[in-house]
Amino acid sequence: MDENNGNGNDNQANDQQSPNGDNQASAPQSASGGSEQQGSGTGPGEKKWWPEPVRWDYPGPVYCDGQNWRLEDKDAVIQMQKERREEHERKTRENWLQTHQGKLCMEFYEKFQEYKKYLETRPWAWKTEWGAPVEFTEHKLFELGLREIQRQKEEREERDRRNLQKAQLAARCEHVHVMDSAAGVRG
Repeated sequence: MDENNGNGNDNQANDQQSPNGDNQASAPQSASGGSEQQGSGTGPGEKKWWPEPVRWDYPGPVYCDGQNWRLEDKDAVIQMQKERREEHERKTRENWLQTHQGKLCMEFYEKFQEYKKYLETRPWAWKTEWGAPVEFTEHKLFELGLREIQRQKEEREERDRRNLQKAQLAARCEHVHVMDSAAGVRG
């Protein structure tokens, strides 16, 4: 790779750096505006543009998140990382659902939801045919599951409420820092 290249991409030896420090893409790349990834567009087989990282000595402001990116590419980089995480989680879930434990877990979850809906539409089903509350271990486990789901939901709501309250009360700093390592921005 040419050390004067400026963008840090070993696989793109035809890129050149303009006097202002911006990357100038080679003819094939300029048509797309950056790197292309097969299959990550909006439809099957479509190509999607992603920004390229820059070298550590890039002269302009950079956004750092494990690699250096041009500051103007920050939103695209964040979106790229989000889509890659979502795709990884989707593939991991698909693979897990094909395993024996994944199939059993989904079957259990579906039956749990089915039983919950059944009890919601038939309040008398919470009791035995003689009117006593159902005390069977299996039903007690179901009730315990419902209580735990409700407890977690309430905890999440309370945590979100506290975080929102903290954010509303937090002081806002409008001072521009030369080097803000916490935000990962150099400018």
